[in-house]
Amino acid sequence: MSWITDVLLIFSVAELFDEHGEEVEQIVPLFNINTWLEENNFYVLENLDSSVRTGMQACVYGGSFNYFNSTKFIEVIQKQPWQEPASVLLLMQEEDDKRFKIYSDFIPLKR
Repeated sequence: MSWITDVLLIFSVAELFDEHGEEVEQIVPLFNINTWLEENNFYVLENLDSSVRTGMQACVYGGSFNYFNSTKFIEVIQKQPWQEPASVLLLMQEEDDKRFKIYSDFIPLKR
């Protein structure tokens, strides 16, 4: 028996660079999210935009998880130090859902 949740996380390519325009070694919010996933015995989000030939203008990561705590996952995403929080988009679809639920503008903007 299983209960699958599909997850797509989309965010700005600005997360690939620091405040000086230098490329970062790791995307801190993504690292933190993947750490939480691993600590909770899930696989990490996989990079999906890298398979597009022309290069997407957004970062796209996704995964499929069994018995996933969607509420806690949303909280983890909200707590991250996003450079452009308004650009973060989360799509989740539970096993019995007819379509993805879209979460946007759910992260507090920096003050």
